[in-house]
Amino acid sequence: DALIRAVNQKRKSGTGLLLYLEDAQGQYIAGNLSSIKNLKPPVDTDFFRFTLSDDSSDKRAVVFRQQILANGMTLFVARDINELYTAQWIGQSLSWVLVVVLGCISGLSFGVAIYVVNRINRMSSTADSIMQTGNLTERLAVDSSWDDLSKLAVMFNRMLDKIESSVRNIKSVTDNIAHDLRTPLTRMRSKLDRLPDCDLKY
Repeated sequence: DALIRAVNQKRKSGTGLLLYLEDAQGQYIAGNLSSIKNLKPPVDTDFFRFTLSDDSSDKRAVVFRQQILANGMTLFVARDINELYTAQWIGQSLSWVLVVVLGCISGLSFGVAIYVVNRINRMSSTADSIMQTGNLTERLAVDSSWDDLSKLAVMFNRMLDKIESSVRNIKSVTDNIAHDLRTPLTRMRSKLDRLPDCDLKY
C-alpha cells in the first residue's frame, strides 16, 4: 500500500517520471503508463515511446530501471525527455539566431569600416591635391552632418575659406601697393631718361 501511494504521489507531482507498477501476474496496479509490454525502442531512435494511461500523446523516455520486487511485483521507472528535447530545440534555435545576429553585426562592421576608410582616403586625396596645386577653391566633400568625419570636413572647409580670404586680401594689398608705386617710379624713370648721359653718375 505504501508503494502504491508513493507511485501515485509521484504520478501526480508532475516531475516528468514515467511509472508503472504491476503485480506478479502482470496486471496494472498503479502508475501513469498504460503498458510496458513493448519495451524495445523504435528502430530509428534511441529512446522508448510510451502512451500515458490518462493521455493520448506519445512520450519519449529514457529507461531508468525495471525492478522486480520480492513479492513478484515489477516497478518500471523511466524519465520523460520531451522537455529535454524541447530545451535542446530552443537552444539550437537560439544558437542559429545568435550566429545570424553575429554575422549581421560582422557584415555591418565591415561595411562601416570600408565606408570610413574610403572617406578618409578621399579627404586625404583632396588635401594633397590642394597642397600640390595651391588651388584654394577646392573643398572636401561633406556626406552628412551627424558623424565626426563630416564635422572634420566642415571645419577643414572653413579653414580653407579663411585661408583663401586671407590670400585674397594679401593679393589685393600687394596690387594696391604695386599700383601706388607705379606712378612715382614711372615719373622717376621718365626724368632719368631725359637726363644727358654725362649727368648720370654711377
